[in-house]
Amino acid sequence: MRHTFFVCLLCLSVIAGAQTTPRIVNIVNFIRLLEPRDPAITEDVLYKTVVSQVQLMKKYRLRGTFLLQYDALMDARYQSLLKQLPRDSFEIGAWLELPQPLVEKAGIKWRGRYPWDWRANVGFVTGYTPLEREKLIDVYMEDFKHIFGYYPRSVASWFIDAHSLEYMYGKYHIVASANCKDQYGTDGYTLWGGYWNQAYYPSKMNSYMPAQHAQNQVPVPVFRMLGSDPIRQYDNGLGGNRQGVVTLEPVYAFGGGDPAWVNWFFASFVQGPELGFNYTQAGQENSFTWSAMAKGLEIQFPLIARLRDEHKLRVETLEASGRWFRLTYPVTPATSFTVTKDLPGSDRKTIWYDSRFYRINLLWEGGRLRIRDLHLFDENFPSVYETAAVDSTDCRFFTLPFVDGYVWSKPGQIAGLRLKAVVDGKEVSLEGGDPSFAPAGASTMRIHWPLKTVKGSFEIELGEKQFSMRWVGRQPLDWFFDLNTAEGVSLPFASISGAAVNCSFEGMNYRVTAEKGLMAKGDGGAALRIRAAGGRMVLGLENSHKEIAQTHIFEEGVISTGDYETHPAFSPGGDTLYFLKGLPDANFFSICVSFKRNGRWSAPRVVPFSGKYLDADPFVTKDGKTLYFVSNRPDKEGQPVKPDWDIWKVAITPGEWGTPVHLDSPFNSSASEYFPTMADNGNLYFGSGRKGGKGRADLYVCRWVDGKYTEPENLGDSINTADNEYEPFISPDERFLIFMATRPNGLANADFYISYRENGVWSKAKRLPEPINSDATEWGGKMSRDGKFFFGSSRNKIIDVLPRREDMKDFDLRLHSPGNGLGDIYSIDWKEIKF
Repeated sequence: MRHTFFVCLLCLSVIAGAQTTPRIVNIVNFIRLLEPRDPAITEDVLYKTVVSQVQLMKKYRLRGTFLLQYDALMDARYQSLLKQLPRDSFEIGAWLELPQPLVEKAGIKWRGRYPWDWRANVGFVTGYTPLEREKLIDVYMEDFKHIFGYYPRSVASWFIDAHSLEYMYGKYHIVASANCKDQYGTDGYTLWGGYWNQAYYPSKMNSYMPAQHAQNQVPVPVFRMLGSDPIRQYDNGLGGNRQGVVTLEPVYAFGGGDPAWVNWFFASFVQGPELGFNYTQAGQENSFTWSAMAKGLEIQFPLIARLRDEHKLRVETLEASGRWFRLTYPVTPATSFTVTKDLPGSDRKTIWYDSRFYRINLLWEGGRLRIRDLHLFDENFPSVYETAAVDSTDCRFFTLPFVDGYVWSKPGQIAGLRLKAVVDGKEVSLEGGDPSFAPAGASTMRIHWPLKTVKGSFEIELGEKQFSMRWVGRQPLDWFFDLNTAEGVSLPFASISGAAVNCSFEGMNYRVTAEKGLMAKGDGGAALRIRAAGGRMVLGLENSHKEIAQTHIFEEGVISTGDYETHPAFSPGGDTLYFLKGLPDANFFSICVSFKRNGRWSAPRVVPFSGKYLDADPFVTKDGKTLYFVSNRPDKEGQPVKPDWDIWKVAITPGEWGTPVHLDSPFNSSASEYFPTMADNGNLYFGSGRKGGKGRADLYVCRWVDGKYTEPENLGDSINTADNEYEPFISPDERFLIFMATRPNGLANADFYISYRENGVWSKAKRLPEPINSDATEWGGKMSRDGKFFFGSSRNKIIDVLPRREDMKDFDLRLHSPGNGLGDIYSIDWKEIKF
């Protein structure tokens, strides 16, 4: 081991509020020429509505976007009105609902009941084949350019398929889109389980599904419309055939037309501690008419203008937001919307968290926590609307449900994961105080929730790929979540095992894994119980339809503790473990040993030959009779310690160890040698900083030939570089080599790489994937004989920005727990790793 390689990282504390989270408001008004659902709403009424919207926006100097349906685009009055607007304040874009003139100009037969028909198979692009969609888009775009002199940069609708979005991006270079808020059955359209607010990059296979990887996304951000109430919108109208509406839309008496609600909504919007950015969309379609929306807009616009002038939010066009999003985020970011104070008469608090992998909603009501919603995202989940025309009058877009507090509920039977514990021998619901929220880095939200039922608190972490939660209290607590649903609902759970719940929905298989904790069928009517282990619960939510390789801290509290542990080496039978314990600055290590007896690992102790000098990098031969290691000990007792590390070996006999023996030429040199490991044929691999290498440290092999070792052989350009390569683990059959290296393309510090040997030639080394590598340092990797890979890592699981001030007890507990950033031993099942 090269101790000079390790560096002490300064922990940077981020003070809440020191970094401003953007709060973005788009005012979007979309325009139709006619409204066949109400004869009193004439074309003149619709036009005068837009005139009034423009006047009010100008009065308060509010930027905004007007989106034109094709029939309004072709109307001379709208053309004249909108051409007069300054382009630095107003954007003119496209509203992609399809009226009769557009469809017929594209050479397609009109199937509607009226010149504009709002049914999904007539008035939207999903009602047409992909080729017909392209024709419809081409007609719209060319006529728009003929009128305004440019193509629209923003194109929105209640829903637009991915094929159309990608076509408009590639041919017409649109930069932003928008679709309807989450809703169930409203107006015949269901969009349920998607990225709840803000914006996302859609999958190329499904415009409603966020993509996980840049190569599989349509590079047009889709913003969510209408400004949903983060507490009430979700389950409004529960038990009916369609969901109710509680949004910023100004036409609703409770919602955007109510002064108390509007002031509460914007206070939550600008004051909440959020991730990424917060976003809402104001404005209204002209179909509702000015008389219906005037009161609400006259409440909202002065407030939005004042908050803008106070620099608490920014008001911009949809195009501007789309350009900013593209420049800021290469993939869909993690975002949140929190509410710490509800309207008078309610004690509810909530957080909506979205990432490219999942969304989750936590709701506190009456002091109790319920996970109300958890949907997974998978870019491989196809939409039926991408390749064929819809043949029904409604459209349905879904993601992958794991908890659905709306669909799985009925009045009086409200679904969700509810937090419980065993207290005094009884299962009880846990009650607590007010949760507090604190962003931690770019993609993690931390929540501190103090309890009242028992003394202590829960620390919850919402990360981009996982949900984690731990108990902090003087006494252990047996706690768990129970999933309750209404009777008779269809659930996606195909099977429940200790480590995972395997699910199937709409023909898609997926799973949620318990990286820490236990999944089981529930008791007493619960469909599922998720129980914590050791006070902690971690749910894996990344690519959850696949077998996901996961790392695990090895033997927490026995082997991996709050001390510095690393460099594990198992005996061939797997019942003896040698590893290092060291100082936090990595300037001293001793070799320790633990024995597995009756399924339990013994308390470690320092081996008799170690503890005086800096000893490191243990390795046990295949017969279990020899342990190799490196040390700075002198060749003879009484001499000064060496300035470098040499390779040593010691005999292992039952119950005792021999005297360490220094390996002479050809292994050791005047420079340091590191990490000896041996193939089953006797070939010895190691790292060395000796002269003649390609970098400061290279990897070498001494081959066992005719009863003796050859001179060290540099492993060559496929493995060694001008950077630093350390710590080679050679597989027993010499088929592959895993090593640690510091290279420019590593995540940080040092990563593991692998090279394969074919016909005597080593392949170009490639970096191992996550979760083996991380943004911390990984080192000391070795394979056990049963196919598990063990390694050390300085990854830090619990420290960054804390949601609250810690007292000495909490602080001391965190300092002396695994995952504190010093170093722990991790394991992973090698066969589960996807290369």
